[in-house]
Amino acid sequence: MNHLLHSIDSLARANGGLPLAVCELTGALTQTKQTHPLQISLISSKIGQACLPTEQLHSIATDNWIGQLQTSHQQQPINLIHQHGLWVKSSHTTSTFALKNKIPIVISPHGMLEPWALKHHAWRKKLALTLYQKRHLEQAAAFHATCEAEAQHIRQLGFTQPIAVIANGVRLPESIREKKPTGEPRTALFLSRLHPKKGLPMLLEAWAKINPPKWKLVIAGNDEGGHLNVLKSQARQLGLSPRVTFLGPIYDESKAKAFQQADLFILPSHSENFGIVIAEALAHSLPVITTTETPWQILEQKDCGWWVDAQTDAIATALKKATELTPAKLQSMGQSGRELVAKKFLWPKIAKQMLSFYHWLIDEAERPDFVI
Repeated sequence: MNHLLHSIDSLARANGGLPLAVCELTGALTQTKQTHPLQISLISSKIGQACLPTEQLHSIATDNWIGQLQTSHQQQPINLIHQHGLWVKSSHTTSTFALKNKIPIVISPHGMLEPWALKHHAWRKKLALTLYQKRHLEQAAAFHATCEAEAQHIRQLGFTQPIAVIANGVRLPESIREKKPTGEPRTALFLSRLHPKKGLPMLLEAWAKINPPKWKLVIAGNDEGGHLNVLKSQARQLGLSPRVTFLGPIYDESKAKAFQQADLFILPSHSENFGIVIAEALAHSLPVITTTETPWQILEQKDCGWWVDAQTDAIATALKKATELTPAKLQSMGQSGRELVAKKFLWPKIAKQMLSFYHWLIDEAERPDFVI
């Protein structure tokens, strides 16, 4: 039996959508029927509560990466490593181990090679590229990108290896949204990390500009680097404090409840390789406003949202349109989004695509058509 090892620095929930995506992917892989089964392991500095432990998935939490990698390889030779993320010590150790032991490695940058990301803390990344990261990327067997735009950014950096373009997935909630009583205030929801990349200052400015009657804005997510205090100060200066609620980090039932109570979802990001929370919002039957810095142009094609420039005025225009729609129209758009997710973004489909990619790399099976 071939042995596939997934590597991610941390599965802590505070790290946003990446830990959730890796947990869900590895869980879906173990639950997918396979003609040629893979033994799947997952190594991380912390195994998160969102992980899906099954008898088929060996989850390892360790601070001794090189020792644990060696032990895993001795117990069952590793045929392929799938590394999630870049720039940290654990990814450096994993790539070094793979190269030393001649194990092919797939790298999923998860947005960490996007132009905005490379400019953020640019000097640190230039140093890392010089010391080790560029060499590791050049020696990868293949890449995984979650959208065509991310694949093109990898190509523009000069890497010529095969790239599998496979989206992230979500689960489809069983419950259907209930209609709100007439006259009850409606809610626009932001749910993601509170980080400058997410464009929240633009959202607050846009909200103040249109001041939609009978609407409130809810901002939920884990604070990174003190950005929450910046946002609260801005909200006070704009006179928004009574109509903007900061919930902090929410998970599980609280997260599902926030989606259920919302009428509109907003992610005004400056950069997203996928934006898994957008797919989650659509799965919960919410129309979505996001920016052209995310790969979600399909929102307008399927009439389930707005895809606008990452600028305050463009976001304000979309907000005005959305908040002036009738509840019935918002619900109709939300249903279109749920149908889109059911067709394209559920984990069983994503896992089957990923398995065919792995078997092509390991067993020289037929090359999948999503590999470019």
